[in-house]
Amino acid sequence: MSAIKAHPDYSLCGWRFRSEIPIEALPVWDGDSDRPPDVELVRGEVAEVSYEDLVGVVITGRSTATVATADAGRFAIFNGNRVVADVHAGAFSGFVETMIVGPVLGVLSYQRGILSLHANTVVINGKAIALAGRSGAGKSTLAAILLKRGHPLISDDVLPIIERGGQTIAMPGSQNLRLWGETLDLLGVSREGLRHAADSTREKYYLPTISKTTKPWPLAALIWLERGITERYFFRPANGIFRTRAILKSTYRTKLAREFATMGTKELQDLTLPGVAVFDLLRPRGLDLLEEQATAIERLALEDDLPGMEEPFQVRAAQR
Repeated sequence: MSAIKAHPDYSLCGWRFRSEIPIEALPVWDGDSDRPPDVELVRGEVAEVSYEDLVGVVITGRSTATVATADAGRFAIFNGNRVVADVHAGAFSGFVETMIVGPVLGVLSYQRGILSLHANTVVINGKAIALAGRSGAGKSTLAAILLKRGHPLISDDVLPIIERGGQTIAMPGSQNLRLWGETLDLLGVSREGLRHAADSTREKYYLPTISKTTKPWPLAALIWLERGITERYFFRPANGIFRTRAILKSTYRTKLAREFATMGTKELQDLTLPGVAVFDLLRPRGLDLLEEQATAIERLALEDDLPGMEEPFQVRAAQR
């Protein structure tokens, strides 16, 4: 293990996360002070890899993979418990943080046999509500509206989930929401004092939560957002094949999950999400009805047949 850093350890998905790189999006570890780190990130050299996407994930074995991007550097992930970060000199700190709580977290969870959703998740009425959808579907904007209404954010981008006692549990991840500058303007939020989530030419900012949580919550609903040519919005349950399809589309980097599954990680093949109601939300391309849609999501969370708890679900994440 590396030496103690000047900053404290963090809590990530119930793990004690020790990092040589500060990560403001994560809450400070508040568990057993004698518990050794479950995951450790250290700085070091990482071999170059070939990749095609803007952010590449190269798997070299069930327990070894590398996340690489030209803007931040390379991150080698081992056994679901160790990350070596080879950060480029002068790399933008906000984007480095985004890589750690995004694709690096996704790989860590898959190496541990933990399925992850690509979703922004808020807690309403003691229930975790995950908002998923393609880029531009509105999940970050809706999450921001709900955050402004006092509902805490427990994940931005990557939501690891586990099953305990017939219930799907949402494990808290990054708790700073990334929003474009024009979205902040739409919401009436000043950009002054906000950290950049990317370099200053791309006008993307971190919108922090008022308070962070380290506890898991029961996942009560997954809402797949879709923008279409319509003047109204349509909120409807997704059952049967439509439910399975929505869950599959919401899986974080679906091809990555499949690749780990083919190497023997059978837990990633289970898309049943027990205890979770799945919905489709077809919404207009405009932004006029976003407040109404946020209200509809709040009303959904008040339904008695959506499972939830008054307090966070107390469970320690499965260790490897």
